[in-house]
Amino acid sequence: MMAHRFAGYGVAAVERGLFGLVPVPAVRKALDKAGWTLADIERIEINEAFAAVPIAVMCELS
Repeated sequence: MMAHRFAGYGVAAVERGLFGLVPVPAVRKALDKAGWTLADIERIEINEAFAAVPIAVMCELS
C-alpha cells in the first residue's frame, strides 16, 4: 500500500548566502501549483545531508 504520492514540485532561487532557505519558495511554488496549502499536507520531504536546512525551512514555513 502506498502511503504517499508525488503531487508536484517547485523550482526557486534565493539571494547568494541564503542557499539553505531555497526550499521555502520552492515548497510554496509546489503548493500553489497543486492548489494546496500547508494545512492540506502531512509531510514535506527535503533531501538534505545537513539538519540545518530542514530545520530552517520548518521555522520559515511554520
